[in-house]
Amino acid sequence: MMNQILFGIIPILFLYFYILSSERLVGITAGCINLGKICDPKELLKEIEDVNAKLGEKFHDKKYMQGASKQLYKDTKGWQGISLINETGKGGSEGLRYGGTANVFKTIAETQYFPTEYLKQSQALQELFATLERKYNTRCGLARILKLEKGGYIAPHIDYVHPSSRSKVRCHIPIVTQYPDIYMTIDERNYFLEPGNLYMTDVSKRHSVRNNSAIDRIHIVVDLERTALLQSAIERGNPAINI
Repeated sequence: MMNQILFGIIPILFLYFYILSSERLVGITAGCINLGKICDPKELLKEIEDVNAKLGEKFHDKKYMQGASKQLYKDTKGWQGISLINETGKGGSEGLRYGGTANVFKTIAETQYFPTEYLKQSQALQELFATLERKYNTRCGLARILKLEKGGYIAPHIDYVHPSSRSKVRCHIPIVTQYPDIYMTIDERNYFLEPGNLYMTDVSKRHSVRNNSAIDRIHIVVDLERTALLQSAIERGNPAINI
């Protein structure tokens, strides 16, 4: 009887550890993969400035969300954002609260997303997301413009701990950055992300961000549904610049 139980458990354990390891296949040895040029960062920066002026919008402080690490928000400074796509279409500081636990426990396919008014007012950002969806036969999920103020710091943390996260790829598109003073640390390696490129970031690994420069760092951050085309691009991509 005991042998039958063991023979039944072993395949389940094998499958469990295989799934866990498959979550880390993205990037294989690197936590940040460069997928190539995707936009003109100067044009997008101007677009962001124009939409901010048109709507009277501003970057909002990232505040603690239910289910997130309290230590992350305690130790982090200068982290702000503008929501572009979320589960309600709400903007402002309220829109930034959507994501968090709800986003972690659902796949993109299981979730209905809505554009915020900010995204509706930006043709360039709409075209950027449409380009991503066409190029990789994918769907955009949670999307934000995130700013880290000069001298700012995002404390070490881990996202994507739920099995549903295997279906998502967290991508960064740097708009304003500076080498080598602004960098992202993933799994104890420091990466510089070049403006205008699309990057896969493995946020299932411990990661943080430092801005030691005199300028504000601005990135567009979007979750993409993992598809065969996107996975293939990741496997063919090159690691981001290591500093």
